[in-house]
Amino acid sequence: MADVRLAVGPDPYRRHHLGVLGHLDASDTQAAVMFLGEAGLALERQGCTFALGPMDGNTWQGYRCALNWDNGPPFWGEPQTDPRWVAWLTQAGFVPVARYESRLCQDLTQTQTPRWRRQSPAPVRLTSAQGSDPEKLLAQIHGVVMASFQRQPFFQPLPEVVFAQQLRPVLAQIDPGLLTLAWVETHLVGFALALPDPLAPVNQRRIILKTLAVLPGRTYGGLGYSLLEAAHRAGAAQGYRQAIHALMHSRNSSLNLSRHYSQPWRDYVLMGKWLGDRGGAVPPM
Repeated sequence: MADVRLAVGPDPYRRHHLGVLGHLDASDTQAAVMFLGEAGLALERQGCTFALGPMDGNTWQGYRCALNWDNGPPFWGEPQTDPRWVAWLTQAGFVPVARYESRLCQDLTQTQTPRWRRQSPAPVRLTSAQGSDPEKLLAQIHGVVMASFQRQPFFQPLPEVVFAQQLRPVLAQIDPGLLTLAWVETHLVGFALALPDPLAPVNQRRIILKTLAVLPGRTYGGLGYSLLEAAHRAGAAQGYRQAIHALMHSRNSSLNLSRHYSQPWRDYVLMGKWLGDRGGAVPPM
């Protein structure tokens, strides 16, 4: 259980002091609901006005509940939550505040027709990170991520040193050929980070498109399509047959882009609840 203050942003909770509830485990529904009630009171005593869960501190850590496992076992990095969590949170007075989706692309060679493309007026150059020193890319990757995701729900900016600490282990394990970079001269303006999925069935070699980020604004309109297709091509060149487009918010432009290439795979939800006697409807995100 942790207490966090939300960064100022465009979401309807920006004026509230948020508390978060992380990993939940209980022997039965009654125990879970009782515990969640006590946890809410503890957050309220710390001055929180709204509780979120499940969230292990902030959105840079584990959060969200998977709503079903119909399409098979989890991919690497996917929230592996007990299916009972949503029912427990619901009975404790929580309601959905944000929804997310992962999708599956089964054809890494497809391209979109021009009507779905908008060519960027900026002279953008795409490269892979093959032969690059990932450590030297961290500062520019940090800048793109912070700018690209600042309008995402419950976003909290991370100092570069903290961001580097979190990303450095991932970069140490990735295949540089699966990191696609978009440059304007020497400035990084976007990237697509894909990882092999070690949990995929042996007959379904697949990559996970973990992050696709582009600097905001019309200058780079359409660059997301180019990065996504380049990431697909890089995976196909290494023998991968599928790609998971992972954990996209329901109102994220990445999800709209993904729909042109993929099919639904899994849905997730983040739950929330007003604390104290504030009550009222919870605005969805």
